[in-house]
Amino acid sequence: MIPIPRLELDYLRHHIREAIAADHIVCLACGAQMRNLARHLVFTHRVTVEAYRATWGYNRLTPLACGEVLAQFRAHAKRRGLGTTNTREMALAALRARQQKEPIPLRREGLERLRDRPQHGQGVGSPRKISDAELLALTAQGLSFDQIARLRGLARVNVWRRLARLKAQGFPIPSRRPRPTGS
Repeated sequence: MIPIPRLELDYLRHHIREAIAADHIVCLACGAQMRNLARHLVFTHRVTVEAYRATWGYNRLTPLACGEVLAQFRAHAKRRGLGTTNTREMALAALRARQQKEPIPLRREGLERLRDRPQHGQGVGSPRKISDAELLALTAQGLSFDQIARLRGLARVNVWRRLARLKAQGFPIPSRRPRPTGS
């Protein structure tokens, strides 16, 4: 750790990009020169890297290490094989491999469960389909979407969405039920 003169430190505090050089980086808090700033900040100043960046105006992508250290990190990552594969090519290769495989057959228990399961439209609380004409007729009778949903055993939100779609298509949907006239 070689400290720099006070005047140069004041200059670097106003020109923060110049504090990062190829062979060293200057700590703007104390003026020490080093190759990597992260450990120094934590152990000497008790400050996180994020807090240091916020204090001096560095963005989150600016590395707090000199160029030589970054080159070493890059070379080490390349030796380990990181960042050398094209993810799009990998995804396409995986897709091709999946398309070439046969579907996995179900075990006997799974097939029996599939056979015993009630089909759509059968069984106790299964959803019932309702045509647009039926929906419009029920709305014309003065029923709200809530009442239609309860009457037909449908989800309220589905009835509401279908009515909104029909209204957008130009069908006349009353916004409220007609209220009974006075006494």
